[in-house]
This record gives sequence, C-alpha cells and structure tokens, in this order.
Amino acid sequence: MKKRFYTIGSTMIFSLLFLFFVTACNNEDDHLSKGETARIQLKLTDAPALEYDEVNIDIQGVKVGVAEEYFYTDDPYLDEWDDAVWVDLKVSNPGLYNLLDYRNGETVLLAEGDIPAGKISQVRLILGEGSNVVIDGELYSLQTPSEQASGLKFNMHDVLQPNMMYSFVIDFDASRSVVRTGNNKYILKPVIRTYADAYGGSIKGT
Repeated sequence: MKKRFYTIGSTMIFSLLFLFFVTACNNEDDHLSKGETARIQLKLTDAPALEYDEVNIDIQGVKVGVAEEYFYTDDPYLDEWDDAVWVDLKVSNPGLYNLLDYRNGETVLLAEGDIPAGKISQVRLILGEGSNVVIDGELYSLQTPSEQASGLKFNMHDVLQPNMMYSFVIDFDASRSVVRTGNNKYILKPVIRTYADAYGGSIKGT
C-alpha cells in the first residue's frame, strides 16, 4: 500500500510541475505576443573621417527585423524574410545624411516607431541612389554594391519588453566604409556597430 501511495504521490508531483512549466511558458509567450508593442528610436552617429569633406548617405527607409517566434500577427503589410518579419519605421527626413555632421558624440534621430515586442535581430537601411562623397570640394558618386540592392543589413540583437521605450545608436564608421577602387570611383562597404543609448520609460497613453 505504501509503495502504491508513493507512486501516486510522485505522479501527482510530476504532473503539477509539468502544469506549472507549461503555464509559465504560456504566460511568457502571451507577454511577448498578441499585438503588444514597444517603441524604438534609431539615432545616427559617425567616427572621425579626416580625408573627406562630406560623406553623404542617401537613406530612404529603415526596417527592423523581429524574430517570428516571439510574436504573432495577422498584419498583411509585414514583409517576411528568412526567420524575421521586417517592420517599417518612420524616417525623420528621408534623403542625404552627411555622416561627418554627427561626430564627437553628436547624434541625429534617424527613425522611430512602434514595433511588436520581442526579439529584434537586424536593421535594414533602404538606400537611395544619391549617396556621394566630397573630397577637396569635388563631388563623387558613392556606389552601392549590388548585394545591397534590397537594403543595407546589419545585426542589432535585443529583446524589447511591451509598452517600453528604447533608443539605439547606429555608429557608421565613414573612414572605413568608403573604398576607392581607382579612376576616382568610390564604393560604400559599410562598417557599422550598434549600441543601446537608453532603455526604459513607459509609452504614454498605454
């Protein structure tokens, strides 16, 4: 009788632990799903590049890649790519950004918007055809490699909690990102790092 009691007791304990685990997982999934959003800002800055008068990057759009397994959505306007869903941010001023205007700690707000809460994996900059460099007063077209036709992609990993505000900085190293190929031709091969500028604060109105 005692042996049977121990067996039943062990089974009940195992069942309770399993139920607790499943409930905890469901709660976590609910916390990062079902339409909950976080607000994100992306700022632009640059490291010194003394050899150029200007390094102008034509930025027309910004997208953030959110890992699909972290949220659920029926929005037909979200564009899927690999394991991420790309969400558009609102660009403050689409057009040319002279990277050299944002050195020595200076930043400019590039884009912002509300995105599904959860894991972000990448950022994609949609570039126009007007990028250029100015050297000794002469303007040269800055060509973009064909593999970047769908956008300049780079990693930015973090997990965004619902109803919170986040700010990240895109540090664009102009001096290492522009390559001269000869005959006064210049190609954009971006060297970029990203880092968090600020966390926290609730979204107003939520």
